[in-house]
Amino acid sequence: MLWPLAFEAVYSGALWTGFNLATFNIPIANSPREGRTMYLAAFAVVSGLAFFASSLAGGVLAQTWIHFHWQVGPQTFINYHILFAISGLFRLLAALLIRHFHEPVEKDLPTMLQFMGGAFLRLLSFGRLQLPWAPK
Repeated sequence: MLWPLAFEAVYSGALWTGFNLATFNIPIANSPREGRTMYLAAFAVVSGLAFFASSLAGGVLAQTWIHFHWQVGPQTFINYHILFAISGLFRLLAALLIRHFHEPVEKDLPTMLQFMGGAFLRLLSFGRLQLPWAPK
């Protein structure tokens, strides 16, 4: 059953695009104009160090808990399941904390959906606009 992978690829591609755009725009929008490059450099260093530390901690925990097995009915939980659960909890915590953060010029959801719908319709009509002599 490989068809769920196609759905997951499209879904995660759309979500990670938004996430990467936000992680790029939020520090720029919230840093002062004077010395912005220093703020962005400090943000990149702290983010890189946090990513390094979390990767290192995940590897150490995975190796430490290598013999962990927990049987619950027919399901056996191993060290990777525990790491994914911990990761999910930290992501949930981050999502709860980011809810209180607002960009200065953010738009509400209906406005964004209207903008995205208009952009999608323009994309669909691109060929018709490029070939005005084509039969309709």
